[in-house]
Amino acid sequence: MKLHLSALLLACAPACFARSAIPAPASSPATVHATITMRDPAALEVSYEIPPSCTALTFRDDGVRPNAGRNDVGLRSDWSAADDCTGLDGRQLRRKNASCSTLRLRVPATKRNKDRTYPWAYPVEKGLYVHTSSYALTDACGAVDWKFVVPGGTVVVDGVTTAESGARTAAAGGGDAMPTVLIQQAFRPGATSRVHASSNFARQTLAYLDATLDSIERELRKELPGLPFSIPFIVASPSDPHNYWGDVANRTVMRLSFPPAPGREQEELLHTFVAHEMAHLTQPQDWNDSWKEDEATVGEGGAEFLRAVTAARLGWLDHDGFKGELEKAVNGCVLAANGKSWKALPRRGWGRMPYDCGLAFYAIGLSSDVPQSSLLRLRDYNRKGKQGERTDFARELECGAAQDCQPRWLPRLAGTETLENVLQDYARQPGSLLRVTSEWSPAMVKPMAFRHIEQLMRADCNGAVSMYQEAAAARIAPGPKCGVLRADMVVVRAEALPLFEDAGAVKASVKACQEKGKTVLGLQDGSSATLACGQSVSLPAQLFGVDPERAQALLK
Repeated sequence: MKLHLSALLLACAPACFARSAIPAPASSPATVHATITMRDPAALEVSYEIPPSCTALTFRDDGVRPNAGRNDVGLRSDWSAADDCTGLDGRQLRRKNASCSTLRLRVPATKRNKDRTYPWAYPVEKGLYVHTSSYALTDACGAVDWKFVVPGGTVVVDGVTTAESGARTAAAGGGDAMPTVLIQQAFRPGATSRVHASSNFARQTLAYLDATLDSIERELRKELPGLPFSIPFIVASPSDPHNYWGDVANRTVMRLSFPPAPGREQEELLHTFVAHEMAHLTQPQDWNDSWKEDEATVGEGGAEFLRAVTAARLGWLDHDGFKGELEKAVNGCVLAANGKSWKALPRRGWGRMPYDCGLAFYAIGLSSDVPQSSLLRLRDYNRKGKQGERTDFARELECGAAQDCQPRWLPRLAGTETLENVLQDYARQPGSLLRVTSEWSPAMVKPMAFRHIEQLMRADCNGAVSMYQEAAAARIAPGPKCGVLRADMVVVRAEALPLFEDAGAVKASVKACQEKGKTVLGLQDGSSATLACGQSVSLPAQLFGVDPERAQALLK
């Protein structure tokens, strides 16, 4: 948007300016013109054309995460200035010379992920997935007009596919938090597939992905009849073994990253995380809920609940498997709370907590004894949110359409009582979904194993924990300074027992810590590591089991 005077004002300049009582039109507001160009999938060229009065641009996202470790790599650590006009410190761009009108960056392609951050230059087949939130600016220098360019290629802006370039003006809105896909491949009208997948995937993987997407879509429409949702543009890329990642920005672009090797493990993974991302499509883009402070828990918990329900209804989880998913979530939430109340958990919106606690909250709320079924209550709640209505998470789930009803348990769970105490009280009620138990179900073996490694790591690493949770192993991650543990050690056994298969392994290791002051961990390469430990390494006093009949009622 260029500053200009109207033709009428120019035509009558002498007379108009002589009549001082008539004010001159105000100048158009300043605008920053941002252009993201991909000439090669190895990197992006990013430029900001700035008004003359602008000396610095500040990013809205400072790149700092509340759950980041001391060795966390900053979001923009590998970005660089592309000319002598531009200074960059990771949080701000500075104009180095008064004659400069454009600031330029080079942003390399990267597979790095950061919690609650959409990808900023993520490699996809012949291109990059770019979310503008990492490039968005404060309004100190004006609103931002966005342009995206791939010479001779294809641009997908917020789900809309065009040839070579796309744009979103500040006046249109939404450009500061928008998914785009830049593809070095000529645009062919009418020939765009809904899945833009890597050529590194086998044909059978792509066929199974398509079938999985179709099955989940059909099932979600059965579970939530009449609830409108659309399938977005999907990009699928290979990940490292045992790792996966998914997100669905603006409900218009879905990113799926998973190991490329075909087989049963890949199929089970697709069932799990594709169902979670598809479930997000049934939710509102913007929540207007009384639980707004816990939006991450409401959003991720709802997607986790529908993931588990959909997997069970499609036969991907049997009755025990569905029950186990609920038990893992409830107990994972209680263990993470560590004797605190929900309100006393400052980082409750980060890491696994919104997923585990959110799933637990949905299951407890929707298991209430009211006439309307659990899935229809969930449908109506999501529908109201999509329509922009003000909603109350606790009341919508526990009461649904019942008029003379007040929610009882969700307000308490989200209050100032300890989570464990509220759940104990809930478990004592007739017809409760939960019961107190000292027994471990098979579903709890892995969560308890990871919890045990966390306790041992804190003892060995001065209170720090950094590890990757793999399918049947705990891989020590870089970062903490430890006594015995080292990065890339892969723990698979404890006291000679398979740690992720046998509940006795954790119990034997805890006993060794408390009686001998040390325990022996077995590593994947056949070696072992002996760690000093003590009374701080323990078993939980109690766990929560799930009533199988009440669990099955959640599927209706």
